[in-house]
Amino acid sequence: MTEPKDKKPAFTVDGQEFVLRVTVPRARRIKERLNVDLLDVATQGAENPFVAMADNPELFGDVLWELCEERAAGLGWDQDKFLDGFDGPTIDAAADALITATIAAFPKKKRVVLEAIQNAQEDALDRVTEKLTGGLIADVVNAEVDAAVEKAIQTRGSSSTS
Repeated sequence: MTEPKDKKPAFTVDGQEFVLRVTVPRARRIKERLNVDLLDVATQGAENPFVAMADNPELFGDVLWELCEERAAGLGWDQDKFLDGFDGPTIDAAADALITATIAAFPKKKRVVLEAIQNAQEDALDRVTEKLTGGLIADVVNAEVDAAVEKAIQTRGSSSTS
């Protein structure tokens, strides 16, 4: 099976590489056990399973465990040992690997469409992140702090004149 964009759908936990492979039987098992339909990314109007996992880190970990359990068990790891090895960069790499492996489960014509959607979403997220880290958050926080300080000064001033 060819991975999209020539990316290997892999990430590393505690020095051990985990390569993800999403197949119909694996996706079906995840859907039955966790009520997450990885292959529903191509259905218009359906809840995107990646949004659900982004909102629920425990669910994300459970999905990864389902895909990595055999390899992890071969290392003598249980689910807690596996997930304890996740830090920020590992989570990011695992999310990228899961998206790449899921896209690879589709026929070529659908993969091309899904890759285009993924690229557009990444570009949009990059623009939002740039705007947020480019001062928007600081401006909002500073405005809220200024308002709170002004209110506290007014409240204190009115209570000291009483």
